[in-house]
Amino acid sequence: KLKKDRWQERHILRPYIAFDSVLCEALQHNLPPFTPPGHMPDAQYPIPRVIFRMFDYTDAPEVC
Repeated sequence: KLKKDRWQERHILRPYIAFDSVLCEALQHNLPPFTPPGHMPDAQYPIPRVIFRMFDYTDAPEVC
């Protein structure tokens, strides 16, 4: 299905596409260097969550 759609999927939101004409004319600038804070032993990090769905629900209909 992706190959038939020229490898374009329409499920990932890309709000920046609506502002393409504005963004392409914007001045580009360099950001200052950023150093993230170091690790602390008592730091609690969120557990990563990845949800990946390769198929639309209509591609695999339920079997009765």
